[in-house]
Amino acid sequence: MTTRNGVPAPSGGASVPDALRQDALQYAELRRLIKKEGLLDKQPAYYLYKVPLTLALLAASLAILVIVGNSWLQLVNAAFMAFAFTQLGLLGHDATHYQIFSSKRRNDLLSLLVGFLMSMVPSWWKDKHNAKHHRKPNQIGEDSDIDVSVLAFNESTALDKTGLHRFIVRNQAYLFYPVLFLASLSFLFAGIHHLLTSGKVRYPIVEPLAVGARLGPTVDDPCSPLRENHQDRLAFADVEHPNFEMPSVECSATFVAR
Repeated sequence: MTTRNGVPAPSGGASVPDALRQDALQYAELRRLIKKEGLLDKQPAYYLYKVPLTLALLAASLAILVIVGNSWLQLVNAAFMAFAFTQLGLLGHDATHYQIFSSKRRNDLLSLLVGFLMSMVPSWWKDKHNAKHHRKPNQIGEDSDIDVSVLAFNESTALDKTGLHRFIVRNQAYLFYPVLFLASLSFLFAGIHHLLTSGKVRYPIVEPLAVGARLGPTVDDPCSPLRENHQDRLAFADVEHPNFEMPSVECSATFVAR
């Protein structure tokens, strides 16, 4: 038996509020022990090299993309770029948790930079991940990180699906990674929707401008060195895309358009 959030109901006759209160006490004690051991302390020495190294990796990958040009060697570079953007995403995650710098403003500046490079809206991510996911992790209907319309995380949700969604859920073990190819677009549109409707945007001028600049005509086609070879472009996008970063989507969209 489960509660309405998909959490197993307490056994032994304990009520749900009592069980949740006990969980909260255990969590508070665990957090106290973790803080006592210094596991939540900021690590400035780590980020002192992590931030510039990650930006250097991304710059190197972009340089290879431009210098090498049309070549199947770009497939190796695509995997390298995926790694670089994954590291960049992890930095953005830590910055939005205010774990890198002691200053909130500096953390915000880094998260804005990461959001610009990855076409993601930091305010949307903070609301989705920090405010909702960490408050009620893995609770169906409460944790926005598992609010995925084409996937199911318990039996009742799976049975509620109809049509194409039911087909995808029935085969989600096999379709999970192909479905993730749409994740970056989903993140982008969710961020834009957040900017337009939520009223909870920390930087209401900078964040919309960053999204517009990243996707607008001021940004060159990231696959321009592969412009003359459609097969190379599509293969590059397929290899680079699983890091959920937007240049791969732009590559794919441009390939289809041309």
